Amino acid sequence: MSVESGYAASANGSAAAEQPAGGASAPNRTVPGLDLVRERPEVLVGAAFAGGLFAALLLRRLGN
Repeated sequence: MSVESGYAASANGSAAAEQPAGGASAPNRTVPGLDLVRERPEVLVGAAFAGGLFAALLLRRLGN
């Protein structure tokens, strides 16, 4: 099966699948806070809960 994604295939699930094909390294694009979320996924869950709570309060106020 050919996916044509431009990434090298990895049969063992290693980090080789994250490296672009051809040996060229991808540009270093880091997202602020991404390391924190990778180390502590509960932060993302807490942020989603807080966002849902905020949305519920906002919709409640708009409904009155």
